[in-house]
Amino acid sequence: MLRAEQLRNMRKSRGLALKEVAARLDMSVAQVQRLETGRRRLNVDTLMLYCDVLDIDIIDLLRERPRVPVIGNINSDSEILPLKANTAHEALAPHIVRDPHRLSAVRWDAAGQFGPINGHLMFFYADLSGIPDLAWNNRCIIRRANGTHRTGWLMRDDEGIYVDDTHGQIERDIDVDWASPVLAVIPPFLVE
Repeated sequence: MLRAEQLRNMRKSRGLALKEVAARLDMSVAQVQRLETGRRRLNVDTLMLYCDVLDIDIIDLLRERPRVPVIGNINSDSEILPLKANTAHEALAPHIVRDPHRLSAVRWDAAGQFGPINGHLMFFYADLSGIPDLAWNNRCIIRRANGTHRTGWLMRDDEGIYVDDTHGQIERDIDVDWASPVLAVIPPFLVE
């Protein structure tokens, strides 16, 4: 079921002002605002035009997606830190992932590093326990035995468990409590 605030959220996620959308729809700003707040009934023709203006597939707009928790920010050392103030604690689950109700996410916030993906969300299954076979040699969200989290490629050799990152080996003899492979990295405008 389509909710009026979805229209506003999608417009904002594309960086479009209310005035700009109103002009493209050939409506007054007040009319568009009433659409986005649910005070004006949205008919199919207007919905299709709205989706066209925002370059949205109407099917994506109508398909229900659960909201999933965003549990932290990934810093430039690939450590997962608590969310900053005024940061969204939820995001829409991406369509490309099975079992969206099992998901959680972390947000890239690596000041100066990985610039093009800062703000992107990294999705993973939060309900896994231990280290599943799929976690080895894949980028994962990793929880150490001390309760802290990081990202990286979980690896093992004759000397033990270690984590690789884009800079090479970054942590050796890591005591891993839990790991979940990364399922998707999605830009924020597609999931918020």
